[in-house]
Amino acid sequence: MNKLLKISFILFAVINLSNCETEKSVGPDFKDYFVKYYGDAGNQQGVDMVVNDDATIFLLGNTDRNNEQRFFVTKIDTTGKILLKKTFGQGGSIVESAIDIEPTVDGNYIIAIQRIATPGGDRDTKLLLISEDLIGLDSIIFDNNVIANSQGDEAVSSVTPYQINGEIGFLVTGSTTLVSTTGDLTDPFTYKVNQSLSLDPFWVNNPGNNGTLDQGVKIVPRQAGFLLFLNTNPESNASRTGFHLQPIESDGDATTEGSVGFARISESGDQEFLQQVVSNPDNGDYLLVGNRVNDGGTQVYFVAMTNSLGFVPAQHRNAGNQTVALNNLEGSISGVSVAPSKQTGYLLVANQELNLGNIMTTNIVLARLRFSGEVVWTTQFGVDDSYKAAKIEELPNGKILIVGTGTLGNQEKMMLLKVNSDGQFLK
Repeated sequence: MNKLLKISFILFAVINLSNCETEKSVGPDFKDYFVKYYGDAGNQQGVDMVVNDDATIFLLGNTDRNNEQRFFVTKIDTTGKILLKKTFGQGGSIVESAIDIEPTVDGNYIIAIQRIATPGGDRDTKLLLISEDLIGLDSIIFDNNVIANSQGDEAVSSVTPYQINGEIGFLVTGSTTLVSTTGDLTDPFTYKVNQSLSLDPFWVNNPGNNGTLDQGVKIVPRQAGFLLFLNTNPESNASRTGFHLQPIESDGDATTEGSVGFARISESGDQEFLQQVVSNPDNGDYLLVGNRVNDGGTQVYFVAMTNSLGFVPAQHRNAGNQTVALNNLEGSISGVSVAPSKQTGYLLVANQELNLGNIMTTNIVLARLRFSGEVVWTTQFGVDDSYKAAKIEELPNGKILIVGTGTLGNQEKMMLLKVNSDGQFLK
């Protein structure tokens, strides 16, 4: 199925945005399908979301108002109604952009933030701990002096709460320009932070394969330590970036454990760039989504990998090692998020870039995959304006949520889509 869902004809319902926090419904709010926009004056972008056990949803976004860039969290119910909302950030010359939000083991939420002191400042990492009532509990900023006694630029990718042998804390990863090898552009960094947001000074690490471009994407706990998923291009062939895996010991040191060591997960030949790693809560497997880039453009690249100690990546790919053919859609297709589905297989969301008469537009592409990686169906959202997805989740009743950004006239707003388990409008 390749059904283009044109929603521009109902934008009149949301085009007149007020100067206060806004929650609008586009067209009839059917039980099986809705589009809602959230935002304030200025521009807002949807970044991430968390679906809670109590049927509430946390939406994370960034906002730019009067040239001040902050971030905000909106708590809603499953009908899209706003329960709470709050904007965070210092403002002024401090630019703070939210990257990732995750629930903690004690019922709070941790947010990873990119922080820049302008003009001319380097990027730093900030962690903010908030309660379920959106109250700021604690925060900490890591500048590049954490890694070395010098200045550098640091791009945070994700934060992961963990609980191992009674120890509770957070794992943070990304990339830094404070490199270990002459000629490198970036190295990955990893931090381990306890529940009080205190840094473990003996765990700060720059693991990797001495590639020219190393970027940490996600670090996850396991029984014997941790696994770091990253992008890297080996020095032997700097043009072949790929998904890689690096086991990390419990003390933070990289290891060459068993048959794993530092291993490439994606195929060689073309360039593959990892975007997101999620864990399947039912079986602990890892789902990886990113993109393959070659002369033919950008294609979604997806890997499902079993979780076992000392596994050989090439022998434990549930869904193969493959690009995902989304019904031969035109344009450039970039995978951004994947989620396990209790219905069957996986849910995948991507952004499609099209050139329509020299006008660039972006559509959202939703697909359901079998466990083999085969595409069951594909649906598109948007045509006349630009719509970008950021995160996908499945609700317990099988309906599908996508948070992202919609362009309304000359403004961007956080957008939330909810569709049925077949990705369709209500018939």
